[in-house]
Amino acid sequence: MTAIIDWEIWSVGDPRVDLTWLTYFTDEARHPAAPSSDPCGTPTIDEVVREYEAALGRPVPDIAWFDALTRYKEAAATALLIKRARKQGAMPPAFLRMEPALPGLVKEALTLLGR
Repeated sequence: MTAIIDWEIWSVGDPRVDLTWLTYFTDEARHPAAPSSDPCGTPTIDEVVREYEAALGRPVPDIAWFDALTRYKEAAATALLIKRARKQGAMPPAFLRMEPALPGLVKEALTLLGR
């Protein structure tokens, strides 16, 4: 295996983007839109990355940069979805949970980049 295929917004690109999207939806990552903080049984972030590296046959470099990119993209995409939902007058519960988390996602991204 040399890549993970993204299940939603796919493109040809760096597979580390898909890897960090996958790890962002583990129990450990505590995605802000999750309806509950109860674990659902996903592997840990470290387990996912180790398994990926084992299949790839080498370490995955610069993973923190891609973790930061994932948080930035999540904040940007979700902000747009929330804006559209407001215009339509229908805010799904997941968006209500995500909205207050958006600034924190950007801060997490900056922290991951050492800023």
